[in-house]
Amino acid sequence: MNPILNILQLSDSMFPIGSFAHSFGLETLISDGRVTKDNFKEYLGSMLKNQVGPCDMVFMLAANKNLNQAEELSKRYACYKVVPPFYKASLNMGKRLLSIGEKLTGNEYLKSLNEKQILHPIAFGTVTNILDIPASLSCDAFLYNWAASSTSAAIRLIPLGHDSAQKILHEIKETISEVYEENKDRSIEDAWQFTPETEIAGLEHEKLYTKLFLS
Repeated sequence: MNPILNILQLSDSMFPIGSFAHSFGLETLISDGRVTKDNFKEYLGSMLKNQVGPCDMVFMLAANKNLNQAEELSKRYACYKVVPPFYKASLNMGKRLLSIGEKLTGNEYLKSLNEKQILHPIAFGTVTNILDIPASLSCDAFLYNWAASSTSAAIRLIPLGHDSAQKILHEIKETISEVYEENKDRSIEDAWQFTPETEIAGLEHEKLYTKLFLS
């Protein structure tokens, strides 16, 4: 089966894993005025360079390259999800991704993971392995999917017009390529993230008077 068509389906906004319900702290940052229409692209770049690339993608890539290690990889990745709502969101998204992946492929390993605590990047890497999607293509899709999901949240929160959003996504592709090159050979032992402002925003999210997102 064509791997490009597989990754397009897996990373499409219609793929129902629940990412639409989460902002991962962005709602708080926008509510407090720390992220605006004028600096949203800088926010995307900072998150890609300081979390999504050197941590999330590294673990996703490890799962893509090492089938049958999803449970151990997820336990190690969980150490980086110190904000409870972020952990819960990633876990729920991972469960949904594995469940749908099993329904699409009938793969027994994916079925065996349904009751395990598999977080989203690990689930993404595992499913892309099952679908024979090359590692580099999986990374590009994973990074772009994160950026697109965050931009979708920003459209509803800032507000950010659709044309402006697409321009930002077009321009952020260069950063995505740079982040991939910087982290494609990084081991999980060398994975890191440093996004304290976003983590604090995640903890403060429950205090917002009105909320559109679960995190």
